[in-house]
Amino acid sequence: ENQTFDRWKFKLTSVSPIVIRDQTFAEVSQVHFTSQRSITLSGSVLLKPSTLGGMVLKIDPKSVKACELRLRTGSGKTN
Repeated sequence: ENQTFDRWKFKLTSVSPIVIRDQTFAEVSQVHFTSQRSITLSGSVLLKPSTLGGMVLKIDPKSVKACELRLRTGSGKTN
């Protein structure tokens, strides 16, 4: 929330809904967000890249997780 990005590259693929709230993406920022479910712009969102930047907001119901995260317990060492 409440950030201004004017020169970064963002790529995000999510099986969960994406919510962008009170953000500015401008100048040469490049955004490529894909959600399996939805993308919501909430509050004050400014999407204004220059000709060197770009915006792609996409819904893809067929997108899948790239990997499965697993929580490790302990140190992994056997005593």
